[in-house]
Amino acid sequence: MKKMTRLLAVLLALMLALTCAALGEAAQEDTEVDDPVLLSMDGNEYRRSTVDAYIQSLMYYGYLDSPAEYDLAIQYIVENKVINDKIAEWGFDQFSDEETEAFRAEVLAEMEPQHDSIVSSYVEYFLTENTDEAREEMTRSAEEYYNQLIEKDVEDRKSQDSYDRLLNRLFQENGTAFTDSAIQEMFDQEADEQKQLFEGNVYMYELYKAYGYETWYRPEGYRAVLKISFAADDQLLDAFFSAQNAYEDSLNADEETDSEPLRLAAEEARQAVLDSVKDKTEQVYSRLNDGEPFEKLMAELMEDVQEGDEILKLGYEYHPEFTTLGISADTLGSASISEKMAQPGDVSDPMLTYDGVEILYYLRDLPGGPVEMTEEIKTEIREYLEGSLKNDLLDQAMEGWKAEHQITLFTDAIEEARQIASGQTAQSDSDDDGLDTLSDDEQQQLFSMLADDSAESEETEAAAE
Repeated sequence: MKKMTRLLAVLLALMLALTCAALGEAAQEDTEVDDPVLLSMDGNEYRRSTVDAYIQSLMYYGYLDSPAEYDLAIQYIVENKVINDKIAEWGFDQFSDEETEAFRAEVLAEMEPQHDSIVSSYVEYFLTENTDEAREEMTRSAEEYYNQLIEKDVEDRKSQDSYDRLLNRLFQENGTAFTDSAIQEMFDQEADEQKQLFEGNVYMYELYKAYGYETWYRPEGYRAVLKISFAADDQLLDAFFSAQNAYEDSLNADEETDSEPLRLAAEEARQAVLDSVKDKTEQVYSRLNDGEPFEKLMAELMEDVQEGDEILKLGYEYHPEFTTLGISADTLGSASISEKMAQPGDVSDPMLTYDGVEILYYLRDLPGGPVEMTEEIKTEIREYLEGSLKNDLLDQAMEGWKAEHQITLFTDAIEEARQIASGQTAQSDSDDDGLDTLSDDEQQQLFSMLADDSAESEETEAAAE
């Protein structure tokens, strides 16, 4: 865990290298008594204000928990400088024009779809006067900001690539290739650990899948299914799920409640959704009765089969107890799964999901236990093992590299800074937010962080879906 923390911290340190260099220079100019030197490295002094700023960045990204963690922050500063110096010494920070343009092309491919959103969000955030002239001027500023984001991302990728080059050299000089038996051992170990988590616990298995974790062990009882989905009117869907929830709440109520009217209302709302796509679902059943394969209809009728041919062969994982497909949401129609999906080749009645209506095809049963170790899994394990070894090699090399530098820690000043930070109260939490005291640069930095958080949130939600 310590080694992984160090590796992640180094990655962050590389991203913050330019910022920290500027902070270090500023700190040398500040000689006030209440801003003592905590670290001296190769003649550069790092005062408490510099380290405090670094701590705030590390805390924002989740690498530190407390503003009093000076020892760890100073360790990050030292190792950042050591690694950057070694990268420069070995020439890994040099990139040709072609390499730089390749990075820029990658960034543009990812950023262009977000261009309009970034620009409009920037304008709305900073606009103080709603006139055509002010909006035009702010739009120009937003475009400049967008271009700055692109160039920053290019530099970040170059820094990451520099770091990867460093690790690859360590691996080439001191590493070793991993055998198939080592890969199999790693797979067996992980599959056994997942067995302890997932066996008899379908919910935990589904939770891991929903958050994008690799699952190398499958609980018993899963089936592979195909599905044909049709979107339905949001108002009709909302009406059904509201009615269904009211009916289910009545069943769980302590006092005696006549649930039958609520059940009938839910059934009526459910039928309204089914009727809205009846022409489409009847076409599916008619063509299936004529002998057309479900796979052919799925490829033809589905509007969002993003997985292509692969999903038509493998199907979606489905368990009667729980499913990420959403069909378990339609509890009133759950009999369709148990009665109409008894064996491979069976087709369900239409089932309601939170997005619309689905028809399922029972493709085959899926065996419980460790999954088949594919070439993709082998590659993933090999990359993980090599990454861990590179991390170990970096740890080993770090001590020798540090000896090449003049490093002085001012322990008394560090301890005093720690005590001051530990004794700080939460008074600032009860004060106003202080946004009106931020400089333009600080507000722009805040806007960048908010934009990053929003993008990460959208990616997380998309992965969960």
